[in-house]
Amino acid sequence: TRQNKEDIIRKYIATQFNFMFSIKRSDKFEIRVNGTKISQKDLKELHDNTQFVWFLGEGDKKRERLYKNLAKHKVIKDTSFKFEKEKIEIKGFIASVKHPKHLLLRGSGEDFKASINLFCNGRLRQENLFEEITSKMVAEEYLYGEVHVDGFDDDQIDRFTSSREGIIKDDPLYQKFLLELKKIQTVIMQDWTPWRVAERDEGDIDVDKRPTYEVRMENSRNRRAKDFRDKIDKTIKDRKIRNSLKKKLKELSYKNTLVYQDLFILENMFREYIRISKINEIDFKKGNSKEEDDIIDTVKSVRSLRKQAEERHALKGKIVKNEHYLNYLYLFHLGNIIDLKILKSHKTKKKYRKSMELDTKEIEPIRNPIMHTNEITEDVFNWKKIKNVIDYIERLKDKAEKKSK
Repeated sequence: TRQNKEDIIRKYIATQFNFMFSIKRSDKFEIRVNGTKISQKDLKELHDNTQFVWFLGEGDKKRERLYKNLAKHKVIKDTSFKFEKEKIEIKGFIASVKHPKHLLLRGSGEDFKASINLFCNGRLRQENLFEEITSKMVAEEYLYGEVHVDGFDDDQIDRFTSSREGIIKDDPLYQKFLLELKKIQTVIMQDWTPWRVAERDEGDIDVDKRPTYEVRMENSRNRRAKDFRDKIDKTIKDRKIRNSLKKKLKELSYKNTLVYQDLFILENMFREYIRISKINEIDFKKGNSKEEDDIIDTVKSVRSLRKQAEERHALKGKIVKNEHYLNYLYLFHLGNIIDLKILKSHKTKKKYRKSMELDTKEIEPIRNPIMHTNEITEDVFNWKKIKNVIDYIERLKDKAEKKSK
């Protein structure tokens, strides 16, 4: 049901004057709606979903304690600047929520949203402050906070618009302030993506320094992990077992999936290269060589086992996309076929031999644990051999396609 109007107004006012919950006890400041004082309870939802906070100028332990699920915080110390020989202080905080929807005040029909606001001597002077210096980065959609600059009040100069709801844009002090605010924004943007990644949440793909495919893979893995975490919470009653499973879920690396993907691509690139080169099952004869005998025996054995298993399955005939003898061979055998039938490197002198067989033999001990979904080490992830072979076979495939045209 939609919340009543007074409740929405209370939340909105609490959002706009968030600072009242961290000021010193000696300072008396309160707002009442229909006689009832606005309290921290009005901002519980926003505070509980706050993930990170950056304090401007100095830390704020009282505010820090408001955030029950705070993952990281930082004090950006050097936030003051000089203007006409006067020192202007920038104080306050900027916070980030877990998801942009948490900035919306529930029940307001999306009319009210927490934002970054500018205050001068406790008076709200400018809403949505980051719109003045927007960088169009994803992180901006997650931020709210309060920036306090008392130096804008001046007996000699009126810097505020006639409506008193903003600052005159071309005011020199305001322009200087925006330059300093841009520096603060830069610090926040640089922190936000690494912090989100550390918490297994999506960052800004345009800011992340890793390859795009790697970032997308981790994001996908993290979303799936959250699905599993929800299932664990709903179905496992034993707290120790539940916590142990969730701990394991957190430890599982998306890097396993990246290497699995590379090997999946590699084996199917091999198969495609062999198909394009028109190497058929009948081209292998018993007794030609030990390698050919091994390929013939493997195809026969694996095909028989899979056919037996498929006979008992409801998806009989609808499991593997295309029936082909190459489906029953693994990386080493595929490399062997390329070596024997296409590159014919077995005929060259051993001194000059650089065969696919040697590369695939080196990859095979890594391929088997990964394809059987064992967890891998960081050493495997950083090993370049798999990617080098993928690059090589891609070049061969291009040559074969040109030759076939």
